[in-house]
Amino acid sequence: MIENKERKLNLSYLGIAILTINYLQIKVSLLNKQLMYLLGLSPRKMWVKRNLNLDGYTKSAIVVKGKFHPQTGIGYELKYDDQLWVTYYDEHKNLFCIGDFLYKGLNYEFVNDTIITLDHEGHIHAIWLRPNKINISPSTKKSRSKMF
Repeated sequence: MIENKERKLNLSYLGIAILTINYLQIKVSLLNKQLMYLLGLSPRKMWVKRNLNLDGYTKSAIVVKGKFHPQTGIGYELKYDDQLWVTYYDEHKNLFCIGDFLYKGLNYEFVNDTIITLDHEGHIHAIWLRPNKINISPSTKKSRSKMF
């Protein structure tokens, strides 16, 4: 379960654990179980073109709750309905959604241009990205993958 808290940028931590979604990693602080940032590779061949609309969001720290006991450097895979997460993109809005882009839940920006969609129980339904350094114009379509 994931819970939102008043947004605080606390970069001091004892170590990092990793939540994985496909080839992407969400770094989690061992000090406070707070989501820190997202990084990784997203193979372009897995992207699905869609017209995406991101509803409003609140800036907030996100903390992992429940029976999650992270350890330094250990990765924990997140599955969506026991399958891989689909990555959708909108080339006109430079917007990506990993997961269910139709789900209307609670949206929180936990780091700049990275928004998480949760249900009322704290389950993740989507991660939204608005990368400002990725050009997905026709001239880059030959590229096999892009880094976030």
